[in-house]
Amino acid sequence: MSTTQVILRVIHVAAAAVWFAAPLGAASMVKRGMAAGGDGFKTAASEAVRRGNIGVGAGVVTLLSGFTLIFSLGGFKWIGPPIHAALSLVIVMLLIEAFLAKPAGAGLLRLSQEAGGEKDPAAAGLLKRYAMAGGIVQLLWVAVLALMFINPM
Repeated sequence: MSTTQVILRVIHVAAAAVWFAAPLGAASMVKRGMAAGGDGFKTAASEAVRRGNIGVGAGVVTLLSGFTLIFSLGGFKWIGPPIHAALSLVIVMLLIEAFLAKPAGAGLLRLSQEAGGEKDPAAAGLLKRYAMAGGIVQLLWVAVLALMFINPM
């Protein structure tokens, strides 16, 4: 294994760890913020959006470093089916975050800026969508990690 591949693996694993950890607990934090109301909701929603942005950024770095690793090994024909499956799941995870979690987080942040926004019926629905997206992504993380250990690059 070349020095470049070692550096790419470190970047890949570090970015994946940030992607995994950044959004953990964000939904429960927003739920507590909604219960507190006012500035508590505003702070929690703002922090959840910030964590989501960090997570998505780290997800993109994870995906790009994974592609770079694949091509440094000779391309897709040189890696096994578990890596192909993990790559597909990573793309699904990014899509879930982009089209479910981020819009729900943005909606929560918008409502947190309004007086009494935590009492708006839409806030509960947005929180459920945000939490559901986060839960699905965390479940997919388990599958991706298992696939990485079945056939490490």
